[in-house]
Amino acid sequence: MTQGEAAGDSNEVQVVEVPPASDVFSLNDGVNHVARLTQNVLGFALVGGVYFALYLWRRGELLPAPRLIGAMAAVLGVASFAEIATIAGQLDISVSDALTHTLGRSALMTLCASLLFVIAAASVVTGQVTSRSAFRLLMLVPSLGIVGAPAFDGHAVTKGPRIAHALSDIVHMGSAMIWVGAVLGLALVARVDEASLTEVARRTAKALAGTVVVVAVSGVAMTLMILDGFSSLTDSTWGRILIVKLVVVGAAGVIGAVHHWRVVPHLELIGSRRSFRRSVALECVVLFAVIATSSWLVVAMP
Repeated sequence: MTQGEAAGDSNEVQVVEVPPASDVFSLNDGVNHVARLTQNVLGFALVGGVYFALYLWRRGELLPAPRLIGAMAAVLGVASFAEIATIAGQLDISVSDALTHTLGRSALMTLCASLLFVIAAASVVTGQVTSRSAFRLLMLVPSLGIVGAPAFDGHAVTKGPRIAHALSDIVHMGSAMIWVGAVLGLALVARVDEASLTEVARRTAKALAGTVVVVAVSGVAMTLMILDGFSSLTDSTWGRILIVKLVVVGAAGVIGAVHHWRVVPHLELIGSRRSFRRSVALECVVLFAVIATSSWLVVAMP
């Protein structure tokens, strides 16, 4: 074979380009962000929404929209598994190993809780559970699983006294979920059960008065456990995201105060009901921003 023929053959060889490792990690991180955000949004909506339905709305049904609850729980499970898969990719281990890894504990707890939520919703749809007290017990375990999952992730593990930080995280998350669920629930009641709106809104306003205070106090406690100094708020990406979260939470609190002191006492008036719907919709948007920044904080933690 001549040198020219060899050169011609070499030109025909196809070179497979391997994507840079940075691109692979970037894609993996993107999936991790989406999975984390999906888990937070659905987890807040499920736990808070079920609490609102059982204790604040108090409708005759055992569980309003059980099929929707089951579908949300199924998506939550998929998002939890997706996060476990991204952890496996980041650590270059198998998915089965990631299930038992320290970094996968929070997602694994959420995955198990989501499956229990699916079972609970299916038991209502099929009529296997008809007692309200039995249903509350059935919902207790998956709700506690979702509330407690963040205590095995992020700064709850790496910063501050372990037990104190974990307990503060559980109290903070549980209270925040009740807040989010109440606002989403009020938005639903305002559209499908307007006759009960005044009573439910007043009951919810009383419940949220203490809940929002607990969210604020537990959030401050966790922040003090995490920060090495107040300069950390401005010297790191994590600190700057935390400042954004605090501002957004403050805005949500102001909107909630307007509900409690200005709008709810006058809900009998048609004009006030329209204002109430607008303000509740706005608070839903603001609370979604809070959840989004919280998800970002976990991923961006130093």
